Amino acid sequence: RYVHADRILAVRDAGVSLRHELVHALHFGHMERLGMRRPHPFWIQEGLATLFETWDPEAGEPVEGSADASADTPRRFTANDRDPIARRLAEVRGIESLGELAAMDARTFMARGRRHYAVSRAVMRWLEAEGVLEAWYAALGDAADPDAGIAAMAAALEEPATTLDERFRRWLLAET
Repeated sequence: RYVHADRILAVRDAGVSLRHELVHALHFGHMERLGMRRPHPFWIQEGLATLFETWDPEAGEPVEGSADASADTPRRFTANDRDPIARRLAEVRGIESLGELAAMDARTFMARGRRHYAVSRAVMRWLEAEGVLEAWYAALGDAADPDAGIAAMAAALEEPATTLDERFRRWLLAET
């Protein structure tokens, strides 16, 4: 757990848990430097933190000598045990819309934490797979309102917000 007001980071292990909570610490530090009075929405905080749970810092660069560099580029954020949950929700059309996810407060998010952590992580993996994770975060900036993440997504993907849910679902179903 990370408590920004006290600058306390408590973890169960030096692997996944440490990476997750360290991302929270770094994210809160960045939001503070931006002068934000309210933090980014909870789904964004947890989506970013879960993204780094399984992370390969050496991946993401094209393989040398490859004819199709994009096909051989190793994914920076690798699959973990949250990913099958999000995929299954997409298969049975049980996944909330991005707007519903964005509107959740921390209590609502945590009430069904397993599913919401999985979906938030899948959204971040999708943005990374589309090559717009950095552009999305830059477009998000210091916005703390619930719709900011969706608006930043639409801007980064250059697509209307109304089409994002189906595009995300298609990606999630195609993801292996």
